[in-house]
Amino acid sequence: MSFVPRPMRDSTVPSCLRSCPGTTIAFNRAQGLTHVTCGVSRRRRTFGGMYPSGIFVPSIAIGGSFGRAVGQAMMSSTWKPTFIGSYAVMGSAAFLGGVTRVTISLAAIFTEATNEVTYLLPLTMVLIVSKFVADRVNRGIYDMHLALKRVPILEWNPDTSMERYTCEHAMIKDVNFIVPRMLVTDIVWLLHVTTHHGFPVVKLNDAGEPIFYGMMQRHQLLTLLMYEAWEGPDGYSRIISETAFNACYPTHRYRKVHELELPEDMTGLELVLDPYIDVTVFTLLPESPLTRGFQIFRYLGLRHLPIVDKRSVLRGMLARDELTEYKLEELNAEYFPNERHDARHPPKPTV
Repeated sequence: MSFVPRPMRDSTVPSCLRSCPGTTIAFNRAQGLTHVTCGVSRRRRTFGGMYPSGIFVPSIAIGGSFGRAVGQAMMSSTWKPTFIGSYAVMGSAAFLGGVTRVTISLAAIFTEATNEVTYLLPLTMVLIVSKFVADRVNRGIYDMHLALKRVPILEWNPDTSMERYTCEHAMIKDVNFIVPRMLVTDIVWLLHVTTHHGFPVVKLNDAGEPIFYGMMQRHQLLTLLMYEAWEGPDGYSRIISETAFNACYPTHRYRKVHELELPEDMTGLELVLDPYIDVTVFTLLPESPLTRGFQIFRYLGLRHLPIVDKRSVLRGMLARDELTEYKLEELNAEYFPNERHDARHPPKPTV
């Protein structure tokens, strides 16, 4: 059964995508290819800038111009298409699908835009082929943009080169930790000089080693400071309920410590953090495969993961940033600049 599309209605699509019997061709094949070249060059310069340059409508116009040029080229062959506008629609869908890597939703959008349900099957086939071909060339434009902005979004599966490393290779070794009983001035200073969300709580042993005890989050510390839950002169401190913490979240999640109304003289004031420490925290050994850490972050949605040894001594922290592709590239450049080492046995880093 052959596919014979009907002429599209004048009110559904622009003249670039329309070629009903009796209409006049808006531009010739050379002009269409020129528009494609100029449009692609312009998109490469403007996308990602801090101004609204657009990606959907320009991609539709560029793909429609190329598809129409192909349709006009077919007019000069022995087999002449019935409607050139059909080529323009398929070109728009193919170009936009290759740029954004979207398939089903674009097929529905173009079917609604053309008001022709007979276009659904060929549009779906075109979008699947365009995505398949584009995935063999590079990543989608939105994935590239996220990588350029260094947004810590993890892929579905770890990269194969991640199997070379353990958590000790990628972890953050210089960790800012807190203790169960801490001066208010020290907590305020720590919140001032850091931006991360989680703080490991440790207890120092006789040798001065930090024994991992649990985790506390930034918004918890901010809530304790806001309610002035430090220890009073009588040795008692105000206990903050879980309801109070939930009421302040996520309001205090992105709040700055200088926005709190704290007393001017905080000398000698101490916060007792034991009632608020999360002791049920996932941990990994430094020798654990980095792919294991990736799976825990990916499946559980964690933001930080303490790395402790067999004696529960805190060795470092693994954050989501340390598992992204650009961090993996930095590890490859550091440990395998010329692939001179055995990929299965990377050199052990010094802690």
